[in-house]
Amino acid sequence: MQLTLKPEVEALLQQELSNGHFHDPNEVLETALHVLADSRPYDLATLNAKIREGLDDIERGDVFTEDETRAFLAAMRAQATAKTKY
Repeated sequence: MQLTLKPEVEALLQQELSNGHFHDPNEVLETALHVLADSRPYDLATLNAKIREGLDDIERGDVFTEDETRAFLAAMRAQATAKTKY
């Protein structure tokens, strides 16, 4: 597949490549598509199912402590930081 980019989009792509966050244009596009897919709002039925799932977890006691949550978030930040150093 070949794409023709508007000049301003090409400039954004080149900026992302030059700042070292990505190795090639495909990586930029892949990341952008994942962010787009993740940002879509849930439909009401999906949202209700996710809320029910969370409430069921709480009722079973299947939850993280504050310390576990902080450790998890710290690990996620470290992983994100490591990815952006390329």
